[in-house]
Amino acid sequence: MVSPVRPRQTARLGSGGLRRWWGNRSSAAKMWIQHHVPHRQPSVLIAVHDYPPRIGGCPAHAHAIASGLHDRGYRVAVLSDRAGSEPFAVNGVRVVTSLSMLHHCDVVFTYSVSTLTERVGRTLSVIRRPPIWLHYPCAVTYAGLDMVARADRVIAFNPQDAAITKAVCGSAAKACPVTPAVPDSRRGTIADGLAFRTRVGSDYILWVGAWKPAKGVRNLAHRFARLRLDHPEWPIKLVMFGGYGQEEFPEPHPEIVTFDANVADIPAALAGCLFVAFNSPAHPVGYDANPLILLEAMMNRKTFVAQAGTPLLDEIGHAGLLVDSDEQWLAAAESLYRNPDRRAALERAGEQAWHERYNYDRMMAELTDAIDAAVRAGAGAAS
Repeated sequence: MVSPVRPRQTARLGSGGLRRWWGNRSSAAKMWIQHHVPHRQPSVLIAVHDYPPRIGGCPAHAHAIASGLHDRGYRVAVLSDRAGSEPFAVNGVRVVTSLSMLHHCDVVFTYSVSTLTERVGRTLSVIRRPPIWLHYPCAVTYAGLDMVARADRVIAFNPQDAAITKAVCGSAAKACPVTPAVPDSRRGTIADGLAFRTRVGSDYILWVGAWKPAKGVRNLAHRFARLRLDHPEWPIKLVMFGGYGQEEFPEPHPEIVTFDANVADIPAALAGCLFVAFNSPAHPVGYDANPLILLEAMMNRKTFVAQAGTPLLDEIGHAGLLVDSDEQWLAAAESLYRNPDRRAALERAGEQAWHERYNYDRMMAELTDAIDAAVRAGAGAAS
């Protein structure tokens, strides 16, 4: 005899109960179900040490990648550290903390080298049937070389990632070049730029980074103070957005305006600035590999004065002025202020590079191609 309870349960599931049942499942259970039920797109777990609402280049870029994969139909979750007040979902993408999720995905993408991603790498080595492993070295140093060696594919956002892959593996065959980019949401409007300039009260140079020596904070303040000493008649300020770090701050100056942990105003600040100052020194002091602020500058049709030594500058340096010393920085800043035509030419070069190459759609197309190719290769090897 069939129990009369089951038909009523089935009816409830068909009218909303299924959604309630799904909502009550744990993250691991959801990914297990999604992993074992046939889907067209693979499931991807992105492991990164920081994730929004935390501030910084790594969390911002990882969030852009996770959101792009989610919007393109991939089943995405992020493995990251969470404090008690931080959300476990950001823009529809779940954030999890348990390494058990490594058992329930098709692809793991370790973003940069950190304590978390190194733990992920060690765990993958003992899983009987591990997922496909993609790794982005974020290469400035040679830390995490064993991860480069053991990953199935290396996502190379700059030439140095590919060079390190070749040095470690004897070949760059498993390096997958992917163009770095930022989402279009980081683009400010002309109106926003004018409004921000009104807030500042004059033309301004823009710096965005962390309050750390590795970002050249105090050195940039000294360079700007020297510029104002040489040209006291110029109505120009230095606007500095510091997101985190709390290790090094600019010395007080009447024409230096600082903003702390204010991410929301950066697109408007970009739209209204004269040019961007990127002041991170080369390794071993600095560690920037793909500074997002320079990509954001190009998207906002702004040029830059950049301290030489960061790997990405080998590709985009033509859109700005590269310097190696305080004197060169002063000369570059003076040139961009005095010569609007030269500044406009560099702005056009940056915007063209953004349109033709360093745009979000291209980055996501190249990244999804790399993911799909790795999954196909893994399926072929397993068959």
